[in-house]
Amino acid sequence: MWFNCCLRRHTEYDDKDLPLTGQHPRLSNSGSSDSAATLNDENELEKEYSYSINREPGATREPQFARLQKNQPPARKSWATSLGFAPQTPMNNVYNIECDGVPETLERLLALHGRPTHAAMLDKSYSLYIPPDHASVICFKVAQKVAVVYGDPLCAAEHMPGVFQNFRKHCRAQGWKTAIVGAGPEMADHGREAKWGLMEFGVEHVINPQTNPGFGRTINRWNRNLQKEGVSLNVYSPKDGIDLQLERDLMQVYADWRQSRVDRHLPQAYSTVLNPFALRTSRHLYTLGPDGKPNSWACLMQVGGHKGYLIEPCIAREDAGQGTTEFLTTNATRILKEEGLEYLTFGLAPREEMGELSGMNKIIQESTRSLYKTTCKALALNGKQAFHEKFKPDDNLRGPLYLLYPSGCHHLGGVRAVLEVTHISISEVWTRSRAAAAKEKAKKREERKQKRSMESDRSVQSHGPIPPVAA
Repeated sequence: MWFNCCLRRHTEYDDKDLPLTGQHPRLSNSGSSDSAATLNDENELEKEYSYSINREPGATREPQFARLQKNQPPARKSWATSLGFAPQTPMNNVYNIECDGVPETLERLLALHGRPTHAAMLDKSYSLYIPPDHASVICFKVAQKVAVVYGDPLCAAEHMPGVFQNFRKHCRAQGWKTAIVGAGPEMADHGREAKWGLMEFGVEHVINPQTNPGFGRTINRWNRNLQKEGVSLNVYSPKDGIDLQLERDLMQVYADWRQSRVDRHLPQAYSTVLNPFALRTSRHLYTLGPDGKPNSWACLMQVGGHKGYLIEPCIAREDAGQGTTEFLTTNATRILKEEGLEYLTFGLAPREEMGELSGMNKIIQESTRSLYKTTCKALALNGKQAFHEKFKPDDNLRGPLYLLYPSGCHHLGGVRAVLEVTHISISEVWTRSRAAAAKEKAKKREERKQKRSMESDRSVQSHGPIPPVAA
């Protein structure tokens, strides 16, 4: 059996590469014909390799992956990815979005404390640290022996520092350091008090549907043109009834959009691959193409911490009409205005230049600002911010986002870990920077050449042609 073969392969790996306790979606169907064989394989491995299966008292026996004991043979490489798991750690309470019970926990906590950066929890490549009380969630990836946390802990604001400190204890037990990408003002205040390295690198753009002055003539013209072409808005709410075919079609729009970015060799910085349908509390706006299938999609994810919604993703196929994403955003704003809500956020957008820097000496500050400016220019990270500005976000709701390096993470490995997790390649930055510099140099050379030619033409017109030299 496939499952039997995969379990026997465990003996080739060290427990540092094994996923954590947490039921895998492929094993959740306890009524299948493979259930008995699965339990037999599990019992056999408990005897042969000293498995330790963690179960709560009174819980039903379900096949679970568990940590191997210390008598495990030497490690080779991780097989977690081949099973569809997120990179996970050899400790309890770590799952991903595909594990049973996790979507329900996220729906409950997002409705109470959700923030825009918590959307990364819907990406199965991220691990989720959920303590036994299920009162908080931390989203992270491990790279370069650094647990890079994405966004604030999902819990009440006053509990964030304590929840993060408990997570750091677990990380120290694994020999990991920690960093936070996309921390909000509350965690930034805690970092300043603790003398952490702090970098203000991002901003959150928020529309207030109740006070927004409008989106301008261009967007209004695009909306009218789409309506003349027969394009109309469709709304899908899974809590009112699940349409699996529609969900597959919308996910195909998402896959085609991502592939088009790859084909055009666009930078993938800060990109995630979300599964918005993991949460049944979200709402989905879409339009249909001539073939009757969706050609655009915008997901409204509830962020209860601000009593509003995050619009992510907001995408359209290349064959969709001009201004389709603007059409979706306009209608999302209209819907929330009718509901009396005052918060629609686009999520994280990198700043054009680094803001506040603290917890480091002046030399590191200057080099950090220079490197960040070069990276933004090479990867065109300000493109997202330019798109958001079209919709006139509310300056009073604009919020800073920070990169935090707690004590013990002031080293090159921490920087490399953050770059790896956010899909920023130094070699790509270097290549694009050189190409841009060469293009700029060629442009200036052409401008000087045209300027000399124009000056020569003016000289001829003023003084006439230069007489030939006599032999």
